[in-house]
Amino acid sequence: MRKPADLAYGLEDRPPASVIISTALQQTTVVLIWVFPTILLARELRASPADAAALIGMSFIACGMGVIVQATRWGGLGCGLLAPVSMSSPHILPSLLAARLGGLPLVAGMTIVSGLMTVVLAQLLTRIRNLIPPEIAGAVVLIIGLAICITGAHTLLGGTEAGEPPSVESMAVALITLSVAIGLSVWGKGPLRWACMLFAMIVGCVSAWLLGVLEVTEEFRNSWLPVVALPRFVGGGYDFEVALLPAFLVASIASTLKTAGIVTTLQKLNDADWIRPDQRQIVGAVTGDGVASVLAGIAGTSAVNVSATNAAIQHATGVTSRVIAYAT
Repeated sequence: MRKPADLAYGLEDRPPASVIISTALQQTTVVLIWVFPTILLARELRASPADAAALIGMSFIACGMGVIVQATRWGGLGCGLLAPVSMSSPHILPSLLAARLGGLPLVAGMTIVSGLMTVVLAQLLTRIRNLIPPEIAGAVVLIIGLAICITGAHTLLGGTEAGEPPSVESMAVALITLSVAIGLSVWGKGPLRWACMLFAMIVGCVSAWLLGVLEVTEEFRNSWLPVVALPRFVGGGYDFEVALLPAFLVASIASTLKTAGIVTTLQKLNDADWIRPDQRQIVGAVTGDGVASVLAGIAGTSAVNVSATNAAIQHATGVTSRVIAYAT
């Protein structure tokens, strides 16, 4: 594996502490943003602010375990790349359906089953690889991304169900955030480029606050939550429903294809001599996703998988060092 010339710090490089901290913070911030499936889940469960915070905490723990699993690549488990994981977008709708039918125990139980199905799918990848070439995996990633972009754009721009146009303030926040992200990734130097997304999100949040776009619900405004606290398990056991198996199987297949496409992209990003996908590395990544999802289910939250956004940040910043995974 030969490091491409456009990478500032490659897979096996050890960047300075300032780069490790800023890049890890940026990767973690993206994981924070991608915790929105857990927020949707908490809303579906009508969880209290304290229980919602506990669910988010468990989700972060699951993501933290997942990124370590992926970076380590021990015994065929993980891909050995900087591949942070976030809450799985293909599992959003099945998890919400499980929450509606059986509450958090059913979500946790079906997430464990989905993780086990993902592990099985990983072992079958080498046999069915001709049926899922990188082009198909890339198309799945694109479709999932487009579907989520619709929700993100609707939320960011402040549109309403009645079809009213977004407010000037919302448009301004969107434009400022996007401009900072693009500008720093193209013209930024040093930390400004390595942490371009982090700076963009900070500027966007400050802009939203100054323009009065940020809103806090009355329930959360009146609730008291400690600034620092140990994570708390809020699940009430584990449940299983046969009727939900098809939905979670489809989500597992979609996550498998998504991870295969992302890992292929990371392989190309890290190797100037890349010719074809390393199937063993892809199998390890999908297996790691499955194990991390099982751990997420045990923790009482929904499934996780390798994050496309976190991979895109590596391309934008030119920093792919595996050391950053442990800091993240």
